[in-house]
Amino acid sequence: MPRHNPFTVKIESVRGCTRRCPFCALSTIEWKDEPWKFMEMKLFRRVVEDLAEWLPKHSMEFAERGEPTMHPRFMEMLMYARKHLPKVQLTVITNGDRLMVKHQDAIDWVGEAFANGLNFLMIDCYDADRHQVMKDLFPKASDFFEDNRHPYRYHTPKHQEIILVNAAPGMSNTIRWYQNQGGNVDVAQAREHGFEIPEVGEPLPTMCVRPFRELVLHYDGTVPICCNDWSEEAIAGKFPGTGLEQIWKSSLDAYRKDLLEKNRAAIVPCAKCSERAGFRVGLEMSWFREGKA
Repeated sequence: MPRHNPFTVKIESVRGCTRRCPFCALSTIEWKDEPWKFMEMKLFRRVVEDLAEWLPKHSMEFAERGEPTMHPRFMEMLMYARKHLPKVQLTVITNGDRLMVKHQDAIDWVGEAFANGLNFLMIDCYDADRHQVMKDLFPKASDFFEDNRHPYRYHTPKHQEIILVNAAPGMSNTIRWYQNQGGNVDVAQAREHGFEIPEVGEPLPTMCVRPFRELVLHYDGTVPICCNDWSEEAIAGKFPGTGLEQIWKSSLDAYRKDLLEKNRAAIVPCAKCSERAGFRVGLEMSWFREGKA
């Protein structure tokens, strides 16, 4: 089976967050209280232009180690991506803090984002009160998975939808599950607050497909193995010094081979990670067979 391109490109436009959630890796990261870092527009434009040549149709998510809606040029990023990637599906994953303003201001802001090309606004609500606030603010919003709605399937570029994630403690069936993000989460602290995160004593004896399905780009162009490598312990390359297509088709292979052999112990973040992203592995099993790659 020939290799496929990434289904999702995850962009970290902001490194830094408005929150310090107990289940999140940010609580243990050494730079958590440093000034926020923002992806420069010059770099973002290079990313978009590189993808326009290589990957004109895919899902692009604004997420990762920060709150993307707090980028001072957030709307400009949406417009630039939509202009140069007309077939891309644009998704923003947010904690909703940007919307905790006057009712009409929040509605106007979301309307502007959709007008600038956004397809999905997914709001993670980490307590029941926040979820209710967002339900009242956006009564037509869908509930993540409860309404059989999610942004992880490609829709037309004209599709627009707000999805709420009821991610309060005890609702792990809705958000699926919490996990320890490359071993960076303070598991004891998370459990004290009701978030059940598994402790990893030994590397999981399972395959993980994240490096086969997603391409992650941090604010400065660093490309880690996947979205869980918050400490950047497994780096595949740095853009624009190395093109995104080359990183995807070559640089990530050193890690992929170990994952296919279920050898997580060989990769530092994977050895500590509780992510069980081993779904439909048959898509990748032939990647390194001679004549098939």
